[in-house]
Amino acid sequence: MRIFELHLRPPMKPLFFRFVLALLVVCGSQPAGAAISFLDDEAEPQVNLSFKVRPAPSGSLSVFFDHRDDKNFYVLELSPAAATLRAMVKGKATTLGTAAVKTKAGSSVTIKRRRWVMQIVLDRRVVLTAYDSSFDSGRIGASMVGLWNWSQARVQPVEEVYFADDFTRAAGEEGEWKTASGKWTLTATSDSISARNAEMSANPFAFKAGAPGGTALAQSGRWFWDNYDAQMSVRPSGRGAIGLAIYVQDARNYLAFWWSAQDGPSARRLVRVIDGRAVVVARSAGAWLPGQWYRLGVRSSPGFIETFIDGVPVFRVRENAFGQGGIALLAEKTTADFDDVKVRSYEWFREDFVGASNGAWNKQGGSWSTQNGVLRSGALAGDGGKTRLLVASRSDWQAYQFIASAKAGPTGACGLVVGYRDDRNYTVFRWAGPQSTLPFRGRQQLMRYQNGKAVIIADEKAKVLSQLDKNGFARLRLRLEGGALTVYSGADLIAQMVDETLGSGRPALWSQGLKEASFRDVVMFFPPPPEAPRVPPRMEEDAVMSGWASAAGEWPLRTIGNTYEYWNSSEFFGDATLEFAWRRATYARGK
Repeated sequence: MRIFELHLRPPMKPLFFRFVLALLVVCGSQPAGAAISFLDDEAEPQVNLSFKVRPAPSGSLSVFFDHRDDKNFYVLELSPAAATLRAMVKGKATTLGTAAVKTKAGSSVTIKRRRWVMQIVLDRRVVLTAYDSSFDSGRIGASMVGLWNWSQARVQPVEEVYFADDFTRAAGEEGEWKTASGKWTLTATSDSISARNAEMSANPFAFKAGAPGGTALAQSGRWFWDNYDAQMSVRPSGRGAIGLAIYVQDARNYLAFWWSAQDGPSARRLVRVIDGRAVVVARSAGAWLPGQWYRLGVRSSPGFIETFIDGVPVFRVRENAFGQGGIALLAEKTTADFDDVKVRSYEWFREDFVGASNGAWNKQGGSWSTQNGVLRSGALAGDGGKTRLLVASRSDWQAYQFIASAKAGPTGACGLVVGYRDDRNYTVFRWAGPQSTLPFRGRQQLMRYQNGKAVIIADEKAKVLSQLDKNGFARLRLRLEGGALTVYSGADLIAQMVDETLGSGRPALWSQGLKEASFRDVVMFFPPPPEAPRVPPRMEEDAVMSGWASAAGEWPLRTIGNTYEYWNSSEFFGDATLEFAWRRATYARGK
């Protein structure tokens, strides 16, 4: 980990300093009107830049990052009342986003630059989010007009987040955890487990919280963690509440998903805690039962927080507090066992079409407008209802899933696109209603454009039309991975294709026809790879036990004549899905 410090102060007396700055403004050598002072080192592909700011009634502070030359860079401009993020690409300036802000002496600012998204955090709140992927490296520096200044600049390279703890260690070792309140001890997960036979269990120990009359909090992680999926298993006993906190700054500042033993409208709560003062952001009913193991999860993504119990969604809310930070385990007026904590990066982007998209999309034809969380695509005068696309602006898309609710115009069609490389090369799943004037009315199609030539891969009656909601929207999910494209409507698989050349490319929204098509609640994400189940160490080595107590042992082989069968040894309660990676097989003639 590398940390760099930069301190800039006006080197001259105030009157002379103002004169020099005024001269530079007239010369116009940089957008901020003053020479840039750069750090010695360039930024990593993913980076945080944090600093303190001293504002002034007039003038500005411009912080440059990913600076290649005077025609290619990003810049954050702070003025007395606004923060503006701009991109300069080949000498052409584009405003990515702007927000009204209030800075004070000593205000903390963090610029978060990731592969596609950039966020500005001011005094523990995300004030601006913008999307652009023009640059991912370059110099960092600043220029000032007037009496503005920055100090304590720190550059923090950011890697993918992966943290896991099953608490298998000697008693008295807290590991990565800092206990801020309550009593925390390592304990066995079962009365039959001890240090002597721990290796016989895949999950021998837990982290026990004791807080009979107050709150127990144990925190871990780094201040720059963000956009992650945090999960933990918990077994509460007695009454009280349990919780999982994210974006933890300290014991008095965090976001927390609380769950209570007492049922009622606030049994489940998403809470924002700032300087020790809690504000309930969302609430719902449904209490837990003592002595049961549960899996709690909280997922953060730019502008949103989502919570889960045993994989089932509970809350999804807009939230811009903190924007980064570690995690914490929580217990209130109860004792609870915590185990199998896991945190990993989860690139997840949600567009609810409320407010400006700030560079997330590129228009390809037609008119696009938003109102009340709905995106509408219409034809322009004289274009004859040609194809219209709204394409994600990020360039590096592969092995992703794309979800959206879509509604075709009464005489037109709509669809979702994956693998978009340009307007002559992409794959679209589209459908048209029974009143459409297009040739495929009442049907759904998988169609691929290659070098401008359209090839229909699949054409059938529109199954999606039987699964519309009360407002006429279809909820679709397109999954692209390893050259295979699968289309789901709700939980049902409704279309599928394979093509080795279909491996990457951007997602997009597609519409056609003279009447408007509508879209809402768009999600794009890169699922992390699945993890194999844990097996007790002794079982993996034991000649008798390894045949069934191992990952391979879940699928025992059975030979019947000249054929082989694999049977799974688990029990399944309800529906299950089995997936196999596909590959093209080439067979020689006569063999």
